[in-house]
Amino acid sequence: ILETSLTDDNRQIFLTTSEQSHNVEYTVSVVRGVFDRTALKRGVAQNQSAKFRAGWRFLVISDWHSAEKYVFPERKGRPEDIARDVEIVKYLKTTFGGDFILMAGDTNAGTWDRTDFKNALATDMGKENLTKEEAVLEAGRRCYGGMMSSFRHGGYSQVLLAHGDHEAGDNPWKVGENKSILQPQFRQAMGDVFNSDRNGYKRYRDNIGDASARPTNTQFSDTAYAYVHKNTLIVTVDAFYQVNADTEISHLGTVANRIVE
Repeated sequence: ILETSLTDDNRQIFLTTSEQSHNVEYTVSVVRGVFDRTALKRGVAQNQSAKFRAGWRFLVISDWHSAEKYVFPERKGRPEDIARDVEIVKYLKTTFGGDFILMAGDTNAGTWDRTDFKNALATDMGKENLTKEEAVLEAGRRCYGGMMSSFRHGGYSQVLLAHGDHEAGDNPWKVGENKSILQPQFRQAMGDVFNSDRNGYKRYRDNIGDASARPTNTQFSDTAYAYVHKNTLIVTVDAFYQVNADTEISHLGTVANRIVE
């Protein structure tokens, strides 16, 4: 114990210890009585002990841009790169721990609206007449699903992903172009893997207090959510608003960095 202090409001004694490792349980033994100076003599008698667990942590990764390899995982060098991802994640878990990973978007390239990409994916799937909507959803299933598999094998069962511009296909979003038209599919692709369970139910479907954990019945219902972990409220925001694929609303085209009700 490095120091003791007494709060005036709650009349509680706080014991300050040296730095602990996160999520490790410790036992504090009081070998000499600690009491306040009031007539009530509140405190802890000697030869008492108390257990406590040190605080928890999570890790933040942003602009990773490394998940695109999972769309075509068998291409030259990709299996080795994927194995390396797992080893890196294992290193993070062993070295830094953390209850989960929070990713602030931009996990991939996301340019899945291109015709050459759709044709390459159709060839890889052995499927003729692959639609542009199907291409985005399949690319997302492969990309996000493969990425999550690597993180799970590395030791993190939970990854909270926020929606970045590359999850939306990367800017700009020009009027009438495929990327603008396919915004619902880009959002669904992310939500199907990160925000839905294996049975298709939304992970963040319960209320937090009186508020819904997701903005239901909006274009953001797949990509924005709130989550409570232990004593912390985490809120992810989808800031990529679109009126429709034919309306320019910003210098980026049909999408604007805008928060709407």
